[in-house]
Amino acid sequence: MQRARYWQTILASCLITLLLVNGCGERPVQPLGSDKSATEIASGSLGKRGSRNSNNSTSITDKRVKRKVLLSATETKTTSKSITTTSGGTVTVNDFSISIPPGAVSSEKNISINCNSDEYLQADFGPDGTQFNLPATLAISYANADMTGITPVNLSISWFDPNQGKWIDLGGTVNTKAKTVSVQVWHFTEYTLSMR
Repeated sequence: MQRARYWQTILASCLITLLLVNGCGERPVQPLGSDKSATEIASGSLGKRGSRNSNNSTSITDKRVKRKVLLSATETKTTSKSITTTSGGTVTVNDFSISIPPGAVSSEKNISINCNSDEYLQADFGPDGTQFNLPATLAISYANADMTGITPVNLSISWFDPNQGKWIDLGGTVNTKAKTVSVQVWHFTEYTLSMR
């Protein structure tokens, strides 16, 4: 009898731990990516400002894609727009665009995009941590990217996971005619154009 109770306690503890680690929400916490599993792009020097690992110097290759020309002081780097539940909308700045369908937000939100890197095709989308009821489509143009040694089919979009302190590859759909990479996302964080 005691042995059975012991194993029941162990099993219950394992299940609780599994639920705490993986969560038990109805929708994904991580943005949708390609049909391949999410792979880590890098950590360390790729960290978002203020992240736990932002000063870690590792030998992991930086897979973010650089701009051909650095953003100038006169270029628009930040924008915001109010998005409603009933109509949704699109917010665009520089090489970044987010299209939010009707019903994706539960209440009116002031959506912002901040191109926070002059060197890389990288932006912070906000309000930080916003969760969507329906996936939004994020598109990044590579028309202004330094494509030296890069073929468009090897481009993808990555998101910064502040809990892990790492960039996570989402994959994406490359449109060579429009020179964009797009992917569906379920929440806001920092996103960057990267190589697979």
